[in-house]
Amino acid sequence: MKRLLLQLLALWSFSLSRCESTFVPYDYSATVEASNCLDKPLKPQYNGGIIVNPDLRDGPQAWLPFGNAKIEFKDIGHDKFVVARERKQPHDSVSQKVHLEKGRLYTFSAWLQVNNGKAPVSAVFKTNGEYKHAGSVIAESKCWSMLKGGLTVDESGPGELYFESNDTRVEIWVDSVSLQPFTQEEWKSHQDHSIHKERKRTVRIRVVNSKGEPVQKASLSIEQRKLGFPFGCEVEKNILGNHAYQSWFTKRFTVTTFANEMKWYSTEVVRGKEDYSIADKMFRFFKKHGVAVRGHNIVWSDPKYQTKWLNSLSGREFYNAVKQRVSSVASRYKGQLEGWDVVNENLHFSYFEKKMGPKASRNIFKMAQAFDPTTTKFINEYNTLEEPRDLDSSPAKFLKKLRELKSIVVRGNISLGIGLESHFKTPNIPFMRSALDILGATDLPIWLTEVDVEAPKNVQRTNYFIVRTSKSSAGCEEKYVPYDYSATIECLGNPNKPQYNGGIIVNPDLQNGSQGWSQLGNAKVDFTEFGGNKFVIARGRNQSYDSVSQKVYLEKGLLYTFSAWLQVSQGNAPVRAVFKKNGEYKLAGSVIAESKCWSMLKGGLTVDESGPADLLFESEDTCAEIWVDSVSLQPFTQEEWNSHHEQSINMKRKGSVRIRAVNSAGEPVPNATISILQNKLGFPFGCAVESNILGNQAYQDWFTKRFTVTTFGNEMKWYSTEVVRGKEDYSTADAMVKLFQQHGIAIRGHNIIWDNPIYQPSWVKALSVSDLYNAVKRRVFSVVTRYKGQLAGWDVVNENLHFSFLESKFGPKASYNVFAQAHALDPTTTMFMNEYNTLEQPGDSVATPARYLQKLRELQSIHVAGNIPLGIGLQSHFSTPNIPYMRSALDTLAATGLPIWLTEIDVAAPPNVQFIWEVNSLLSPSHSHSQYRYRVAQQNKVRNLKQGCEEKNVPYDYSATIECLGNPNKPQYNGGIIVNPDLQNGSQGWSQMGNTKVDFTEFGGNKFVIARGRNQSYDSVSQKVYLEKGLLYTFSAWLQVSKGNSPVRAVFKKNGKYKHAGSVIAESKCWSMLKGGLTVDESGPADLYFESEDTTAEIWVDSVSLQPFTQEEWSSHHKQSIDITRKGAVRIRAVNSAGEPVPNATISILQNRLGFPFGCSAGSNILGNQAFQDWFTKRFTVTVFENEMKWYSTEVVRGKEDYSTADAMVRLFKQHGIAIRGHHIILDDPKYQPSWVTALNGPDLYNAVKRRVDSVVSRYKGQLASWDVVNENLHFSFFENKMGPKVSYNVFEQAHAVDPTTTMFMNEFNTLEQPGDAVSSPARYLQKLRELQSIRVPGNISLGIGLESHFFNTPNIPYMRSALDTLGATGLPIWLTEVDVAAPPNVQANYFEQVLREGHAHPKVTGMVTWSGYNPRGCFRMCLTDGNFRNLPTGDVVDKLLREWGGLRGKTTGLTDADGYFEASLFHGDYDLSIAHPLTNSTASHSFKLTSDDYHPSPTVVRV
Repeated sequence: MKRLLLQLLALWSFSLSRCESTFVPYDYSATVEASNCLDKPLKPQYNGGIIVNPDLRDGPQAWLPFGNAKIEFKDIGHDKFVVARERKQPHDSVSQKVHLEKGRLYTFSAWLQVNNGKAPVSAVFKTNGEYKHAGSVIAESKCWSMLKGGLTVDESGPGELYFESNDTRVEIWVDSVSLQPFTQEEWKSHQDHSIHKERKRTVRIRVVNSKGEPVQKASLSIEQRKLGFPFGCEVEKNILGNHAYQSWFTKRFTVTTFANEMKWYSTEVVRGKEDYSIADKMFRFFKKHGVAVRGHNIVWSDPKYQTKWLNSLSGREFYNAVKQRVSSVASRYKGQLEGWDVVNENLHFSYFEKKMGPKASRNIFKMAQAFDPTTTKFINEYNTLEEPRDLDSSPAKFLKKLRELKSIVVRGNISLGIGLESHFKTPNIPFMRSALDILGATDLPIWLTEVDVEAPKNVQRTNYFIVRTSKSSAGCEEKYVPYDYSATIECLGNPNKPQYNGGIIVNPDLQNGSQGWSQLGNAKVDFTEFGGNKFVIARGRNQSYDSVSQKVYLEKGLLYTFSAWLQVSQGNAPVRAVFKKNGEYKLAGSVIAESKCWSMLKGGLTVDESGPADLLFESEDTCAEIWVDSVSLQPFTQEEWNSHHEQSINMKRKGSVRIRAVNSAGEPVPNATISILQNKLGFPFGCAVESNILGNQAYQDWFTKRFTVTTFGNEMKWYSTEVVRGKEDYSTADAMVKLFQQHGIAIRGHNIIWDNPIYQPSWVKALSVSDLYNAVKRRVFSVVTRYKGQLAGWDVVNENLHFSFLESKFGPKASYNVFAQAHALDPTTTMFMNEYNTLEQPGDSVATPARYLQKLRELQSIHVAGNIPLGIGLQSHFSTPNIPYMRSALDTLAATGLPIWLTEIDVAAPPNVQFIWEVNSLLSPSHSHSQYRYRVAQQNKVRNLKQGCEEKNVPYDYSATIECLGNPNKPQYNGGIIVNPDLQNGSQGWSQMGNTKVDFTEFGGNKFVIARGRNQSYDSVSQKVYLEKGLLYTFSAWLQVSKGNSPVRAVFKKNGKYKHAGSVIAESKCWSMLKGGLTVDESGPADLYFESEDTTAEIWVDSVSLQPFTQEEWSSHHKQSIDITRKGAVRIRAVNSAGEPVPNATISILQNRLGFPFGCSAGSNILGNQAFQDWFTKRFTVTVFENEMKWYSTEVVRGKEDYSTADAMVRLFKQHGIAIRGHHIILDDPKYQPSWVTALNGPDLYNAVKRRVDSVVSRYKGQLASWDVVNENLHFSFFENKMGPKVSYNVFEQAHAVDPTTTMFMNEFNTLEQPGDAVSSPARYLQKLRELQSIRVPGNISLGIGLESHFFNTPNIPYMRSALDTLGATGLPIWLTEVDVAAPPNVQANYFEQVLREGHAHPKVTGMVTWSGYNPRGCFRMCLTDGNFRNLPTGDVVDKLLREWGGLRGKTTGLTDADGYFEASLFHGDYDLSIAHPLTNSTASHSFKLTSDDYHPSPTVVRV
């Protein structure tokens, strides 16, 4: 038999057919080298295709501006191109009109550059009102980048090509543009051509006999056993043991990937307990059948797909867990896999970057390379081929990430691969090819890793590479719609699908454009698409409610759960979902929406009656567009709602127990009786208690039978354990802890600190910042260490969303620091936030779930050894519960993975419904919620109980708000004597004034009144009140106008006279607080109304308050404020030489100098007048010169300056240690200029002013307490009229430059004195201050508020206080600079005393100077002495007050106690202390200074 020899020759060359193709060949080239950027662009592909003038050789031919861009045609280095500049919108660029044909496949390319930095630029075709994205590139400055893309169109017609970039600051440069159409036949020919070249080889076989001679006509049969091109399908564990499935699979595929079985959440469900058993079985099976396996994945960057325990880790612990994961899985399958998806989807998500920093992916790739150096490491991402609009994963972004990974330094090169998931809807095949061209230019291996197509079955094709198989649900269909407890708290690149497929919402995912949706208000509504995602945009918003809307029908008795995905166009802004029904507004929930990503709003509601409603979205930020997608409103019956409870309870609160009874031989015992008695509830359920449980056996028995956890109403709180500073008493709390520990009842610690300023120990409020810091630190140390390890949790900074006592003192990180300290002292106890209204009130924007999460994220950033265990405390003080909203809020907070407690549950409701609501509505859902852990019921709300004796006097509220807010604050004093102050009861108490039309309206849960159709200034809204002589009234209201901004005054009309109570510059779109006050000369009725000269503006009014005080109450406010602001505590201890305390030592403390700056003006007549000097220097610590520093005194003749008198006065007062206020640099009143100045203009006046400022400020640099810079520049404008509106700004700036350490003051009259003077109202003063605060200098300019305080007749003391409140809100120093009173002699001293007392007591006033120094020619309005320096009645007032305030060498005496201590509360100032002992005749002395920072200094120890 002849032996045949077969010679197999593989021919690796490929030749084209001899026949020339009639088709245009495809150009697969793309340029990505040199950072994707070349010095000059290449020539246009296909010579530009159908683009006219593609290389711009013919200048503007065929090219036009698009939008508002200005375009220029340039020629640099023989390269001609077009530039689009002055771009205001992303689409402003250059354009060319083209004709696009249906059925054609277009490949596109262009070379692009920007003029600075780098920016993504997209190519877009506008056709039939739709926008087709053809591709994008990250264009750079100084070099050219190639954009390659493609598109198809659904119908033939004209199109417009343009380029867009969201960075409107950059110019877009364009060159070498190409658009080449291909027919379907041509496209297929490219595929055939490429397949022949890349996928096939020519085989040449020669058959020979044993002698090597050729054998002709031998029959050949070649059977392909295995596909050379890797082609496969993903699998799950259900393939194991399924022989039919295995047989089908292994016949077809050469590669696979595991859907879940290698993922971290499958292999390590419990930390440290790895289980690869399923993955190993699957791997062995495929290895046996020669099917390669792609490793999917090492870690996944999507936060939704993490193991639950991983989310709680941070810092080094998180890093170690990741390292262990990479080591474990990579080394386990080392060298056995086709490739590894290392950090899956790390273009769209950044879970590991947020935890480990921006180099997380790089580090994980590096770890994987170290553990398995031979296996290719893949980036694996979606939408790179599928969606040209998804800029997160564009080919350009993919390349950028690849370059980062290529920079990894390892032994040998890291083997990288490109994984493209390929989840298509309608495939854009030309774009897909262009993206592959671009990525192919890297020469890295490319895999299509998860190919599938979501499309109707009649068009769906299964052109899979690694195919994603569908999964089917199993089990019986449920009768009820199950509840979806999921919520997403991350901001995502694309919104998730609508829950419940949208429920009753029509067109919930906007796939059908405008169907079901309409505009609300004046918003412009656009339905758009980006990255395959369709959504609606509400833009051009003027009112908070301008948005998009859908009509729905709501039924009474149903419970609605709501969700939507929202985005805003800029920054971030709270957005609310609101249902308008029968004129009322139901808030369903809110979220802090962000720009550039989508946030999930989840909420809920019920309605009181059935009927139609309008769903809308609202935001106070009207500058932001609201973007809406994936909206859902799902109704549930009560039965369904209860079924959710039951399902969740069965899953979360119950477990199966299996018991087997056997005899001694181990044999089963049938029919044995089983009895199981529950001794203790596993779910912590408790009640609050107070000290009255101690010693009350009946109460204890009742309590301990029912509850497993408790919290103390007051007994652990700071105001209970340290009533007197330094004397801590935990005896009651200790006794209660001991009682509950004996009964095995857990205790929640409530609380370490309470952020509500009302509930502080009384002594705390008086502390300086440094002293308060130490006191808080001691409090935290004391209480936390005392109960360390004994509590179930700590409420750390209670109610720190609603209140900010600590933050106002220590800055925004106060809570952060207290949590960090508490954790350091007790690291094993969970540290809770604890807040109200997060579950109870969807309308409370301060404590929404979104705000709660914001604060939690801040606390989660605390860096400590190990993670700080945080918890979520929700007080749950309900009135009418909104149960669907409650559940949705729990869903949202549960997404954190932190423990949740309902900590203080109660219901304020009528007795006939209270029980039903509390038991059925609250306790049941909270117990059943899948993520809810614990609950404590509150017996009473401590905040509503008065502790100790009730105060006789109403405290004064010094607060004022100078910002314009989205919503008004609540009325001060609950409105005082105003009826229906917050308009909650509609028109009750209110009526129209004049001819206005009055509307009572509601928006966003806020009710208010509008006065519109105004013809006269006084046309507005009005309320009748009764005013009493002798009372002092403080007034406040929140106001808004319908457009622009306008001054609005509050006026009381009484007996035909008009009393102005105050004014504010009200704005549109936000609420401004007006604060004022008044007194009346006789009792009687009055009409309150509001007036504005701008009759074109509507006046909106809300939160009105008029609070009367008696003179005794008013004086009590002085005392309270003085005790806190002007005094400090001194503690002295006398000891002998051995350090032993000396009791009964005599203490004498003499005040040498007043700490509060108090002074008087002086003129040159004090020089040489010893009597005047003696009288003055005994009393005052500060002065101001009446005329001697003024310009008209120092430069009577131009160029001849004479400071001799001012210099002599400065020397005199410096010798006596008396501070000097500089008065003034220039005066804006035209009457008081040097005579030669009034004739100057232009540069001559400018130079004169500049010389004046430099001369006087440099002369006294560093010697003055302050400068009045441009005096009275609200009332007058001499320099503004001559030199322009920025004169004050420039003079302040120059003065600060010359003397940067001295405070620069405005100084003005009538701001305190005359509420009717609109020119210098507090609002106008603030307006000018804001202008000056904008001065740009090195360091901050030190500004001060000077208030002249020239009162005329009866001072309006309530108005004065309110004006100080308003200006005090700036935080700047306030001085009363020229105090005097023009009044009849019989009342002048009394009025003068009222003004001085009010100024001294106000916490924001830092100094006072009277304008009453003796002058032989007569004082301005009043003198303190006669010519012999004997006091006049006004001088007696000064001495009386100085004696009260510790001046005039006030003396304090006393004896030390048994421990040698003596304590006193003293005014700030300089003191001499002497101590004597009568038995030993020993004496000792000591000097000290008491300042505002020394309220509670350490004891001064004096040895006797």
